[in-house]
Amino acid sequence: MAVEVITELADSPRCLVGESSIEVGLSFRRQRPEALRNGNELRRSLVVHQGSVPYRGQTGVARHFVAEEQTRRNIASTVRFAWEANAMHIRPFAEADLERLVDLTIETFRPFYEDYVHPLFGDELFRLHHGEWEQDYRDEVPTLHDPGAGRWVAVAEVGDAIAGYVGWKTGEARSHGQISMLVVGQTYRRQGVGRELCLHAIREMKTGGVEKVGVFTGGDPFHAAARTLYQSLGFIEIPIAGYLKKV
Repeated sequence: MAVEVITELADSPRCLVGESSIEVGLSFRRQRPEALRNGNELRRSLVVHQGSVPYRGQTGVARHFVAEEQTRRNIASTVRFAWEANAMHIRPFAEADLERLVDLTIETFRPFYEDYVHPLFGDELFRLHHGEWEQDYRDEVPTLHDPGAGRWVAVAEVGDAIAGYVGWKTGEARSHGQISMLVVGQTYRRQGVGRELCLHAIREMKTGGVEKVGVFTGGDPFHAAARTLYQSLGFIEIPIAGYLKKV
């Protein structure tokens, strides 16, 4: 039996957890996407699984439960366990992450190359310019984290799953930094993961003496969400046009 518990854990979508930990949480997100944008409601509502716990109450977000003291303790214990198991946290890159990050990057950008770039370029130009795009990422991703060269990666985890990652680097001038890669798995998009990763990278660069940060993305429909994110973080869009021609 899934029961709704009124709680005051946090003003974050990360407090959404559910039956068998994450399954119902993800289902709840799909059913109530508007709740992800309402921190106040999220702060009050948490879905947990408590077996066949008896409860009485009224329907709706404002539901209140009358239960025996033991039931209250059981629910509180379940909430704590589910919350700790599914809260997103950001940590430094580890070598053991590499294979998963490569796969996640290819999974993320496949629709961009196959559904947008390929039809736009045509077969021949696509083959010449992006024909090895998967291998390009297999070569590039391992180079993103090299602190000795001023490049870093941080990974976002939800439970035991990698939700996404961000790469950043500092330029030859210590005052300039750049977000070089941002990847979020499809399951975790539009839940604030990309924002938290960007903010983490910006904080790290600022701590290192960076005074301005740049980021590049596409002007195509695939990158629309990225553009919205960067603008919401205060980045100023710089008009740049790029052209390509086969000769």
